[in-house]
Amino acid sequence: MTIRPSLAAPTITMVGHASVVIEAADIVLWTDPWLVSRAFNNSWAIHPAPTIDDELRERVTHIWISHEHPDHFNVPTLKQLAPTMAKQVEVVMQAHPEQGPVTFLRAQGFSVTELEPGHPSAVGAVTLTSYPIGHEDAALMVESNGWTILNLNDCKPTKGEMRRLLGAHGPVDVLLDQFSGAGWNGNPGDAERKRAQAERVRSTLAFHLDEIDPVWFVPFASFVRFEHAENTHVAEERITVADTVARHADRNVAVLAPGDRWTIDDDWDGTTAALARYAAADAEPFTPATNEPVSPSAIIDAAKAFAAGLSERYQTTVLRRVRPTRFVVSDGTDTVVDLTVIPGTGIAVDDTRASTTVHLSSQAAHDAFARRWGMSTLLISGRFTIDGPEAPFTQLKQLSAAAAVGLGTRGLRHRARNPRMRALIARTMRRRLP
Repeated sequence: MTIRPSLAAPTITMVGHASVVIEAADIVLWTDPWLVSRAFNNSWAIHPAPTIDDELRERVTHIWISHEHPDHFNVPTLKQLAPTMAKQVEVVMQAHPEQGPVTFLRAQGFSVTELEPGHPSAVGAVTLTSYPIGHEDAALMVESNGWTILNLNDCKPTKGEMRRLLGAHGPVDVLLDQFSGAGWNGNPGDAERKRAQAERVRSTLAFHLDEIDPVWFVPFASFVRFEHAENTHVAEERITVADTVARHADRNVAVLAPGDRWTIDDDWDGTTAALARYAAADAEPFTPATNEPVSPSAIIDAAKAFAAGLSERYQTTVLRRVRPTRFVVSDGTDTVVDLTVIPGTGIAVDDTRASTTVHLSSQAAHDAFARRWGMSTLLISGRFTIDGPEAPFTQLKQLSAAAAVGLGTRGLRHRARNPRMRALIARTMRRRLP
């Protein structure tokens, strides 16, 4: 089926996970390059292995980075690419008050253009429009010769955000969207919780497809394997690309495997072969990763610094609304660190006042407390189990994620002088509206 008379239609080449190369008019745009390393504290592997041939790589003119998570902003890959690509490749990304990624990219020699939210930007003969969703993710609209490709990656827009995103554009020819879960989906063996999580993910995708109604849907941003000894259980009840195709049999679904290239005004007849490749990859055996333990003193020091960091961002009256979460750390030895993060106060060791207990290894605990994104991405790595209500831990994770991008109640008036911070605050608040 030709979806309209050909007007130099763009092509899409799958590299892997959320990484595709879009050739449109006079630009060659590589999205979220991830070729090497595991992500989220040694917890995720891109799977199957990514593929980009040398000829295509040499023609890349632009790189799009959607957000700072390491399966999209992959530092080892960008460092590997910089020596040969930085001088001739321009990076485009959302304009964001957190400038860490921009500083890193410029230090590697890349030129960086920050796209203002919702403002179409001419990049060669192509128009790119960035739509930040929430406080970290961003969608990208690519328009070329009357064709429209929407890269939604990990974004979960509300109805209001969806209206704003689609209102300034014509019909979407191709939607690139996540189709499976991206993190902890319950404790090992908790089939009911895992099934409920899977249904929420399916409902989100169905909402996107109903609202956007693209001519073609390309499933992506979910081609990973949970390869750590502490998170392989996440695969239980995990949504496969074959399941996604079956559930949306009434739509044009183009499944692309790494290396597949498609001109979007043509029928795509490679779905069956791509599904077979993904099924074969899923059946491949692997040896789960492990980490060396971290000393109790290092964990406690990191936890103290984590609690102090939250106190620097939020008044005590705000922090006390977050119920304490107890972390029990053990590596199968006699060493147990039992501590409670008490927002507004700090931490307590050997404390039992919390109603929620998170069990995790010492290395996972240290990473969660020590890194700016550690606590919020612990949920993504899936390397823990939880007893009791999830809400206190979810509150702590959300507070940490907001702090990581500069949000907080202390000094807010001063930070809000930055137009980008004002825009971030506005869209964060606006997500509460229909």
